[in-house]
Amino acid sequence: MKNSMTKMIDWMTNVLSPKLSKITQNPWIQAMQEAFQIIMPFILLGSIMSLIGNLRKVEALTWIPYSDTISNFTFGLMGLMVVFLIPYLVLKKKGFDSQSPIAGFTALSAYLILCMPTVTETGLTAFSGSFSASGLFVSIIVGMLSAAILLPFLRHKFVKDDGVIPTYIANWFNTLLPVAGVVILATLTTEYFGINLFAFLANMLAPILTLGQSYIGFLLCYFVMIFLFAFGVNAWAVAAVVVPIWNMGIQANIDAVAAGGSAVAINTTEVIFNGWLNIGGLGCTLPLVIFALVSKSKRLKQVGRAVAVPALFNINEPTIYGLPIAWNPLLMIPFIINGVIAPTIVYFSLHSGLCNIPSQLYQMSFLPTGINAYFVSNDFRGIVLWIVVFAVTTLVYYPFWKAYEKQELEQEKKESQTL
Repeated sequence: MKNSMTKMIDWMTNVLSPKLSKITQNPWIQAMQEAFQIIMPFILLGSIMSLIGNLRKVEALTWIPYSDTISNFTFGLMGLMVVFLIPYLVLKKKGFDSQSPIAGFTALSAYLILCMPTVTETGLTAFSGSFSASGLFVSIIVGMLSAAILLPFLRHKFVKDDGVIPTYIANWFNTLLPVAGVVILATLTTEYFGINLFAFLANMLAPILTLGQSYIGFLLCYFVMIFLFAFGVNAWAVAAVVVPIWNMGIQANIDAVAAGGSAVAINTTEVIFNGWLNIGGLGCTLPLVIFALVSKSKRLKQVGRAVAVPALFNINEPTIYGLPIAWNPLLMIPFIINGVIAPTIVYFSLHSGLCNIPSQLYQMSFLPTGINAYFVSNDFRGIVLWIVVFAVTTLVYYPFWKAYEKQELEQEKKESQTL
Protein backbone atom coordinates (compact mmCIF):
# COMPACT_ATOMS: atom_id res chain seq x y z
CA MET A 1 0.00 0.00 0.00
CA LYS A 2 2.81 2.36 0.96
CA ASN A 3 4.75 1.60 -2.23
CA SER A 4 1.63 2.18 -4.34
CA MET A 5 1.04 5.51 -2.61
CA THR A 6 4.68 6.50 -3.14
CA LYS A 7 4.50 5.62 -6.82
CA MET A 8 1.30 7.62 -7.21
CA ILE A 9 2.82 10.65 -5.49
CA ASP A 10 5.92 10.37 -7.70
CA TRP A 11 3.74 10.18 -10.81
CA MET A 12 1.69 13.16 -9.65
CA THR A 13 4.82 15.17 -8.91
CA ASN A 14 7.05 14.26 -11.85
CA VAL A 15 4.56 13.53 -14.65
CA LEU A 16 1.17 15.09 -14.06
CA SER A 17 2.24 18.19 -12.12
CA PRO A 18 4.59 19.57 -14.84
CA LYS A 19 1.86 19.17 -17.45
CA LEU A 20 -0.74 20.82 -15.29
CA SER A 21 1.64 23.64 -14.43
CA LYS A 22 1.52 24.68 -18.08
CA ILE A 23 -2.22 25.14 -17.69
CA THR A 24 -1.83 27.15 -14.51
CA GLN A 25 0.67 29.43 -16.26
CA ASN A 26 -1.99 30.44 -18.77
CA PRO A 27 -2.73 34.16 -18.17
CA TRP A 28 -6.49 33.58 -18.34
CA ILE A 29 -6.31 30.87 -15.66
CA GLN A 30 -3.92 32.95 -13.56
CA ALA A 31 -6.27 35.91 -13.75
CA MET A 32 -9.11 33.72 -12.52
CA GLN A 33 -7.09 32.44 -9.57
CA GLU A 34 -5.71 35.84 -8.61
CA ALA A 35 -9.13 37.49 -8.77
CA PHE A 36 -10.40 35.20 -6.02
CA GLN A 37 -7.20 35.55 -4.01
CA ILE A 38 -7.39 39.35 -4.12
CA ILE A 39 -10.89 39.38 -2.64
CA MET A 40 -9.99 36.89 0.11
CA PRO A 41 -10.21 39.55 2.89
CA PHE A 42 -13.83 40.20 1.89
CA ILE A 43 -14.59 36.46 1.77
CA LEU A 44 -13.05 35.93 5.21
CA LEU A 45 -14.95 38.85 6.73
CA GLY A 46 -18.21 37.64 5.20
CA SER A 47 -17.51 34.12 6.49
CA ILE A 48 -16.87 35.43 10.01
CA MET A 49 -20.23 37.25 9.89
CA SER A 50 -21.93 34.04 8.73
CA LEU A 51 -20.33 32.17 11.61
CA ILE A 52 -21.47 34.81 14.12
CA GLY A 53 -24.98 34.78 12.63
CA ASN A 54 -25.16 31.01 13.06
CA LEU A 55 -23.85 31.13 16.63
CA ARG A 56 -26.54 33.68 17.51
CA LYS A 57 -29.18 31.05 16.73
CA VAL A 58 -28.21 29.56 20.08
CA GLU A 59 -30.22 31.47 22.68
CA ALA A 60 -27.29 31.84 25.08
CA LEU A 61 -25.21 33.52 22.36
CA THR A 62 -27.68 36.11 21.05
CA TRP A 63 -25.65 38.84 22.79
CA ILE A 64 -22.83 38.56 20.21
CA PRO A 65 -22.85 41.71 17.99
CA TYR A 66 -23.88 41.02 14.40
CA SER A 67 -24.84 42.99 11.30
CA ASP A 68 -26.14 41.71 7.96
CA THR A 69 -24.71 44.86 6.37
CA ILE A 70 -21.13 43.65 6.81
CA SER A 71 -21.87 40.33 5.12
CA ASN A 72 -24.01 41.90 2.39
CA PHE A 73 -21.34 44.42 1.42
CA THR A 74 -18.34 42.08 1.54
CA PHE A 75 -19.16 38.54 0.46
CA GLY A 76 -22.44 39.87 -0.93
CA LEU A 77 -20.60 41.91 -3.58
CA MET A 78 -18.39 39.07 -4.77
CA GLY A 79 -19.91 39.03 -8.25
CA LEU A 80 -19.16 42.72 -8.79
CA MET A 81 -15.58 42.37 -7.56
CA VAL A 82 -14.78 39.38 -9.75
CA VAL A 83 -16.29 40.80 -12.94
CA PHE A 84 -13.99 43.81 -12.62
CA LEU A 85 -10.86 41.93 -11.61
CA ILE A 86 -10.83 39.21 -14.29
CA PRO A 87 -10.45 41.46 -17.37
CA TYR A 88 -8.29 43.87 -15.36
CA LEU A 89 -5.82 41.09 -14.53
CA VAL A 90 -5.94 39.49 -17.99
CA LEU A 91 -4.93 42.75 -19.65
CA LYS A 92 -2.15 43.35 -17.11
CA LYS A 93 -0.77 39.88 -17.81
CA LYS A 94 -1.00 40.51 -21.55
CA GLY A 95 1.10 43.67 -21.17
CA PHE A 96 -1.63 46.31 -21.39
CA ASP A 97 -1.25 47.81 -17.92
CA SER A 98 -2.56 51.27 -18.75
CA GLN A 99 -5.73 49.88 -20.38
CA SER A 100 -6.47 47.28 -17.69
CA PRO A 101 -8.71 49.58 -15.59
CA ILE A 102 -10.80 50.30 -18.70
CA ALA A 103 -11.30 46.57 -19.21
CA GLY A 104 -12.46 46.17 -15.62
CA PHE A 105 -14.91 49.05 -15.79
CA THR A 106 -16.22 47.86 -19.16
CA ALA A 107 -17.04 44.44 -17.73
CA LEU A 108 -18.58 46.05 -14.65
CA SER A 109 -20.80 48.25 -16.80
CA ALA A 110 -21.96 45.27 -18.90
CA TYR A 111 -22.58 43.20 -15.76
CA LEU A 112 -24.81 45.88 -14.25
CA ILE A 113 -26.77 46.11 -17.49
CA LEU A 114 -27.24 42.32 -17.49
CA CYS A 115 -28.57 42.60 -13.93
CA MET A 116 -31.60 44.28 -15.61
CA PRO A 117 -32.03 47.25 -13.25
CA THR A 118 -35.40 48.91 -12.76
CA VAL A 119 -35.04 52.59 -13.64
CA THR A 120 -37.38 55.16 -12.08
CA GLU A 121 -37.34 58.92 -11.62
CA THR A 122 -35.38 58.44 -8.39
CA GLY A 123 -32.75 56.29 -10.08
CA LEU A 124 -31.99 52.56 -10.04
CA THR A 125 -34.27 50.83 -7.54
CA ALA A 126 -33.90 47.10 -8.13
CA PHE A 127 -31.79 44.54 -9.98
CA SER A 128 -33.00 41.20 -11.33
CA GLY A 129 -29.46 39.80 -11.31
CA SER A 130 -27.19 39.17 -8.38
CA PHE A 131 -24.15 41.04 -7.10
CA SER A 132 -23.22 38.18 -4.79
CA ALA A 133 -21.55 34.79 -5.24
CA SER A 134 -24.69 33.40 -6.89
CA GLY A 135 -23.92 35.66 -9.88
CA LEU A 136 -20.34 34.45 -10.28
CA PHE A 137 -21.05 32.36 -13.35
CA VAL A 138 -22.23 35.48 -15.17
CA SER A 139 -19.30 37.44 -13.72
CA ILE A 140 -16.76 35.02 -15.17
CA ILE A 141 -18.42 34.94 -18.60
CA VAL A 142 -18.75 38.72 -18.81
CA GLY A 143 -15.22 39.30 -17.49
CA MET A 144 -13.62 36.86 -19.91
CA LEU A 145 -15.68 38.08 -22.88
CA SER A 146 -14.84 41.71 -22.15
CA ALA A 147 -11.12 40.94 -22.10
CA ALA A 148 -11.40 38.85 -25.27
CA ILE A 149 -13.13 41.70 -27.13
CA LEU A 150 -10.71 44.40 -25.97
CA LEU A 151 -7.47 42.54 -26.66
CA PRO A 152 -7.60 42.46 -30.50
CA PHE A 153 -8.33 46.20 -30.62
CA LEU A 154 -5.40 46.93 -28.30
CA ARG A 155 -3.02 44.76 -30.30
CA HIS A 156 -3.96 46.46 -33.59
CA LYS A 157 -4.13 50.09 -32.57
CA PHE A 158 -6.05 52.51 -34.73
CA VAL A 159 -4.25 55.46 -33.16
CA LYS A 160 -0.54 55.05 -32.46
CA ASP A 161 0.83 56.47 -29.23
CA ASP A 162 4.03 57.58 -30.95
CA GLY A 163 4.40 60.91 -29.19
CA VAL A 164 2.41 62.96 -31.67
CA ILE A 165 -0.81 62.22 -29.78
CA PRO A 166 -0.71 61.97 -25.97
CA THR A 167 -0.87 58.38 -24.74
CA TYR A 168 -4.08 58.87 -22.74
CA ILE A 169 -5.88 60.29 -25.79
CA ALA A 170 -4.65 57.39 -27.94
CA ASN A 171 -6.04 55.04 -25.29
CA TRP A 172 -9.43 56.76 -25.53
CA PHE A 173 -9.72 56.11 -29.25
CA ASN A 174 -8.24 52.61 -29.16
CA THR A 175 -10.66 51.46 -26.45
CA LEU A 176 -13.80 53.31 -27.54
CA LEU A 177 -14.95 50.73 -30.08
CA PRO A 178 -14.45 47.59 -27.95
CA VAL A 179 -15.98 49.29 -24.90
CA ALA A 180 -18.99 50.28 -26.99
CA GLY A 181 -19.19 46.76 -28.41
CA VAL A 182 -19.32 45.11 -24.97
CA VAL A 183 -21.84 47.59 -23.56
CA ILE A 184 -24.07 47.44 -26.65
CA LEU A 185 -23.97 43.62 -26.62
CA ALA A 186 -25.11 43.60 -23.00
CA THR A 187 -27.84 46.12 -23.79
CA LEU A 188 -29.12 44.10 -26.75
CA THR A 189 -29.17 40.96 -24.60
CA THR A 190 -31.45 42.54 -22.00
CA GLU A 191 -33.50 45.19 -23.83
CA TYR A 192 -33.80 43.83 -27.38
CA PHE A 193 -33.83 40.08 -26.73
CA GLY A 194 -35.23 40.35 -23.20
CA ILE A 195 -32.85 37.71 -21.85
CA ASN A 196 -32.19 37.50 -18.12
CA LEU A 197 -28.76 35.88 -18.36
CA PHE A 198 -28.77 34.88 -14.70
CA ALA A 199 -32.06 33.01 -15.06
CA PHE A 200 -31.05 31.65 -18.48
CA LEU A 201 -27.90 30.02 -17.10
CA ALA A 202 -29.79 28.67 -14.08
CA ASN A 203 -32.41 27.14 -16.40
CA MET A 204 -29.68 25.51 -18.48
CA LEU A 205 -28.63 23.61 -15.35
CA ALA A 206 -32.20 22.72 -14.37
CA PRO A 207 -32.67 19.68 -16.69
CA ILE A 208 -29.56 18.10 -15.17
CA LEU A 209 -31.18 18.21 -11.74
CA THR A 210 -34.74 17.09 -12.54
CA LEU A 211 -33.97 13.48 -11.76
CA GLY A 212 -34.55 14.39 -8.13
CA GLN A 213 -34.37 11.65 -5.60
CA SER A 214 -32.68 8.90 -7.64
CA TYR A 215 -29.01 8.09 -7.19
CA ILE A 216 -28.27 9.95 -10.42
CA GLY A 217 -30.25 12.95 -9.21
CA PHE A 218 -28.54 12.94 -5.82
CA LEU A 219 -25.13 12.60 -7.41
CA LEU A 220 -25.78 15.34 -9.97
CA CYS A 221 -27.13 17.82 -7.42
CA TYR A 222 -23.98 17.40 -5.37
CA PHE A 223 -21.54 17.05 -8.26
CA VAL A 224 -22.78 20.17 -10.08
CA MET A 225 -22.13 22.23 -6.94
CA ILE A 226 -18.66 20.70 -6.56
CA PHE A 227 -17.87 21.22 -10.24
CA LEU A 228 -18.90 24.89 -10.09
CA PHE A 229 -16.90 25.41 -6.91
CA ALA A 230 -13.84 23.88 -8.58
CA PHE A 231 -14.01 26.61 -11.21
CA GLY A 232 -14.52 29.39 -8.68
CA VAL A 233 -18.29 29.66 -9.00
CA ASN A 234 -20.10 29.53 -5.67
CA ALA A 235 -22.19 26.38 -5.35
CA TRP A 236 -25.23 28.43 -4.40
CA ALA A 237 -25.48 29.58 -8.01
CA VAL A 238 -27.79 26.57 -8.50
CA ALA A 239 -29.70 27.07 -5.25
CA ALA A 240 -32.92 27.98 -7.05
CA VAL A 241 -32.92 24.53 -8.65
CA VAL A 242 -31.64 22.24 -5.88
CA VAL A 243 -33.22 23.79 -2.77
CA PRO A 244 -36.81 22.92 -3.84
CA ILE A 245 -35.70 19.31 -4.43
CA TRP A 246 -34.16 19.16 -0.95
CA ASN A 247 -37.17 20.77 0.75
CA MET A 248 -39.66 18.49 -0.99
CA GLY A 249 -37.54 15.50 -0.07
CA ILE A 250 -37.44 16.14 3.67
CA GLN A 251 -41.15 17.01 3.70
CA ALA A 252 -41.91 13.70 1.99
CA ASN A 253 -39.91 11.91 4.68
CA ILE A 254 -41.72 13.74 7.48
CA ASP A 255 -45.11 12.89 5.94
CA ALA A 256 -44.15 9.25 5.34
CA VAL A 257 -43.02 8.70 8.93
CA ALA A 258 -46.14 10.49 10.27
CA ALA A 259 -48.27 8.10 8.22
CA GLY A 260 -46.50 5.10 9.70
CA GLY A 261 -44.14 4.55 6.77
CA SER A 262 -40.41 4.95 6.30
CA ALA A 263 -38.26 7.80 5.06
CA VAL A 264 -36.92 7.13 1.57
CA ALA A 265 -35.85 10.52 0.16
CA ILE A 266 -32.07 10.92 0.43
CA ASN A 267 -31.54 14.09 -1.60
CA THR A 268 -32.16 16.57 1.24
CA THR A 269 -30.39 19.42 2.99
CA GLU A 270 -30.22 17.23 6.08
CA VAL A 271 -28.15 14.58 4.32
CA ILE A 272 -25.87 16.91 2.36
CA PHE A 273 -25.21 19.82 4.71
CA ASN A 274 -26.03 18.45 8.15
CA GLY A 275 -24.99 14.84 7.80
CA TRP A 276 -22.09 13.50 5.79
CA LEU A 277 -21.21 15.58 2.70
CA ASN A 278 -20.27 18.88 4.25
CA ILE A 279 -17.21 17.87 6.29
CA GLY A 280 -15.43 21.20 6.55
CA GLY A 281 -17.63 22.38 3.70
CA LEU A 282 -18.80 21.02 0.36
CA GLY A 283 -16.32 18.59 -1.14
CA CYS A 284 -15.37 17.44 2.37
CA THR A 285 -12.35 19.75 2.43
CA LEU A 286 -11.50 19.40 6.13
CA PRO A 287 -8.62 16.98 5.35
CA LEU A 288 -6.97 19.69 3.23
CA VAL A 289 -7.22 22.16 6.11
CA ILE A 290 -5.59 19.64 8.45
CA PHE A 291 -2.85 18.98 5.89
CA ALA A 292 -2.26 22.73 5.60
CA LEU A 293 -2.00 23.18 9.36
CA VAL A 294 0.87 20.68 9.57
CA SER A 295 2.46 21.57 6.22
CA LYS A 296 6.17 22.29 5.87
CA SER A 297 5.25 25.14 3.51
CA LYS A 298 5.07 28.47 5.31
CA ARG A 299 2.39 29.82 2.97
CA LEU A 300 0.20 26.75 3.22
CA LYS A 301 0.53 26.67 7.00
CA GLN A 302 -0.50 30.35 7.19
CA VAL A 303 -3.51 29.67 4.97
CA GLY A 304 -4.40 26.66 7.13
CA ARG A 305 -4.42 28.82 10.25
CA ALA A 306 -6.58 31.43 8.51
CA VAL A 307 -9.22 28.98 7.27
CA ALA A 308 -9.25 26.48 10.16
CA VAL A 309 -12.00 28.06 12.26
CA PRO A 310 -14.45 28.60 9.36
CA ALA A 311 -13.75 25.02 8.19
CA LEU A 312 -14.54 23.66 11.65
CA PHE A 313 -17.99 25.19 11.24
CA ASN A 314 -18.34 23.90 7.65
CA ILE A 315 -17.66 27.21 5.91
CA ASN A 316 -15.16 26.48 3.18
CA GLU A 317 -15.17 29.48 0.83
CA PRO A 318 -11.89 30.61 2.45
CA THR A 319 -10.45 27.14 1.77
CA ILE A 320 -11.74 27.04 -1.82
CA TYR A 321 -10.30 30.44 -2.72
CA GLY A 322 -7.43 30.62 -0.23
CA LEU A 323 -5.39 27.44 -0.75
CA PRO A 324 -6.69 27.66 -3.51
CA ILE A 325 -8.75 24.72 -4.76
CA ALA A 326 -10.53 26.78 -7.41
CA TRP A 327 -8.61 26.81 -10.71
CA ASN A 328 -5.78 24.83 -9.11
CA PRO A 329 -5.58 21.53 -11.06
CA LEU A 330 -3.63 19.67 -8.36
CA LEU A 331 -6.45 20.21 -5.86
CA MET A 332 -9.36 20.52 -8.29
CA ILE A 333 -8.92 16.92 -9.42
CA PRO A 334 -9.31 15.23 -6.00
CA PHE A 335 -12.01 17.76 -5.09
CA ILE A 336 -14.02 16.67 -8.13
CA ILE A 337 -13.24 12.97 -7.52
CA ASN A 338 -14.58 13.27 -3.97
CA GLY A 339 -17.62 14.98 -5.47
CA VAL A 340 -18.46 11.56 -6.92
CA ILE A 341 -17.08 9.13 -4.33
CA ALA A 342 -18.48 10.76 -1.17
CA PRO A 343 -22.12 11.05 -2.32
CA THR A 344 -21.95 7.51 -3.72
CA ILE A 345 -20.86 6.12 -0.33
CA VAL A 346 -23.54 8.11 1.50
CA TYR A 347 -26.37 7.31 -0.92
CA PHE A 348 -25.90 3.55 -0.92
CA SER A 349 -25.23 3.44 2.83
CA LEU A 350 -28.56 5.14 3.48
CA HIS A 351 -30.42 3.36 0.70
CA SER A 352 -29.33 -0.07 1.96
CA GLY A 353 -30.31 0.70 5.54
CA LEU A 354 -26.81 0.84 6.98
CA CYS A 355 -27.83 4.14 8.58
CA ASN A 356 -31.17 5.87 9.18
CA ILE A 357 -32.35 8.31 6.52
CA PRO A 358 -33.08 11.72 8.14
CA SER A 359 -36.82 12.03 8.71
CA GLN A 360 -37.12 15.31 10.57
CA LEU A 361 -36.34 18.93 9.81
CA TYR A 362 -32.81 19.49 11.08
CA GLN A 363 -30.80 22.33 9.59
CA MET A 364 -28.01 22.96 12.07
CA SER A 365 -25.04 22.89 9.71
CA PHE A 366 -23.41 25.69 11.68
CA LEU A 367 -22.48 23.25 14.44
CA PRO A 368 -18.88 21.94 14.34
CA THR A 369 -18.47 19.21 11.74
CA GLY A 370 -19.16 15.67 12.99
CA ILE A 371 -21.56 16.62 15.76
CA ASN A 372 -24.58 16.51 13.49
CA ALA A 373 -23.89 13.01 12.15
CA TYR A 374 -25.76 11.49 15.07
CA PHE A 375 -28.45 14.11 15.64
CA VAL A 376 -29.55 14.31 11.99
CA SER A 377 -30.19 10.56 11.83
CA ASN A 378 -30.84 9.67 15.50
CA ASP A 379 -28.50 6.78 14.81
CA PHE A 380 -25.03 6.07 16.22
CA ARG A 381 -24.22 4.46 12.89
CA GLY A 382 -24.35 8.00 11.49
CA ILE A 383 -21.08 8.72 13.30
CA VAL A 384 -19.51 5.60 11.77
CA LEU A 385 -20.62 6.73 8.32
CA TRP A 386 -19.12 10.19 8.95
CA ILE A 387 -15.79 8.57 9.90
CA VAL A 388 -15.84 6.42 6.76
CA VAL A 389 -16.52 9.42 4.48
CA PHE A 390 -13.82 11.46 6.23
CA ALA A 391 -11.27 8.61 5.92
CA VAL A 392 -11.99 7.94 2.23
CA THR A 393 -11.90 11.61 1.20
CA THR A 394 -8.66 12.04 3.17
CA LEU A 395 -7.06 9.16 1.24
CA VAL A 396 -8.16 10.69 -2.07
CA TYR A 397 -6.77 14.11 -1.20
CA TYR A 398 -3.45 12.93 0.26
CA PRO A 399 -1.31 12.12 -2.84
CA PHE A 400 -2.51 15.24 -4.65
CA TRP A 401 -1.77 17.34 -1.57
CA LYS A 402 1.78 15.98 -1.31
CA ALA A 403 2.42 16.92 -4.94
CA TYR A 404 1.00 20.40 -4.36
CA GLU A 405 2.99 20.86 -1.14
CA LYS A 406 6.21 19.87 -2.90
CA GLN A 407 5.46 22.39 -5.65
CA GLU A 408 4.92 25.13 -3.04
CA LEU A 409 8.10 24.22 -1.16
CA GLU A 410 10.13 24.43 -4.37
CA GLN A 411 8.61 27.83 -5.12
CA GLU A 412 9.40 29.10 -1.62
CA LYS A 413 12.98 27.84 -1.98
CA LYS A 414 13.39 29.73 -5.27
CA GLU A 415 11.99 32.89 -3.73
CA SER A 416 14.34 32.66 -0.73
CA GLN A 417 17.35 32.23 -3.03
CA THR A 418 16.48 35.40 -4.98
CA LEU A 419 16.35 37.53 -1.82
